[in-house]
Amino acid sequence: FMFILAFVIHFLLFHCFRFMPNKGKNVEWKKRQAITKVPEVDGGSLVDRCGARVARKEAQPQEKMDVSYQKGHWAATLRHWYAQRDKEATTPGQLLQVLEAMQRLNLTTASKIHEISLFLSTHPGSCHIDFINRLFTLLVKSMDLEVIAGLFECLPNFKVKPDSRTYEMLIQLHFTMQNTEDMLMLSNDMEANGVVPSVTTQVTLLKGA
Repeated sequence: FMFILAFVIHFLLFHCFRFMPNKGKNVEWKKRQAITKVPEVDGGSLVDRCGARVARKEAQPQEKMDVSYQKGHWAATLRHWYAQRDKEATTPGQLLQVLEAMQRLNLTTASKIHEISLFLSTHPGSCHIDFINRLFTLLVKSMDLEVIAGLFECLPNFKVKPDSRTYEMLIQLHFTMQNTEDMLMLSNDMEANGVVPSVTTQVTLLKGA
């Protein structure tokens, strides 16, 4: 009888109660999960919703500027530009927009050059001839000769060299304006920089000779 009683006690101690601590651990783990779980809001986590809200808030000034530009509200376009410029949140495309707005409002040459120089100083990634040629394209279209001359003069400050496309646009512009002296100056500068003139440039120079 004593042998049977000892067997029952041994069975109860080592087989029925040995899993109890694990049960406590499972409860504790579930509690931690409940505390650390990110709350869901409308099918997405609260963190995701907050991040999306911040992104939308940052995009709003750019969207407002684009809308103002598309509607031809030039003064509003400049206001949004100045607000973003102070935060260095402007883009190359917006610089083109603001230059057009400044032209429409007949602002001074100095103010336009200032905006271009400030943008290039704070956005070194835009200091390449492809973007500079986009600026020249806009300025040539409006025949803004003083800003063109100012931009061309400050290119060395940003370590940008004009290419054949640059010379082609500017020489054609001066040919249209019958500025023979400026055509020759650009031709000499092109030769000094070792830039091969395009066929169009060669024809224009022959016509202007």
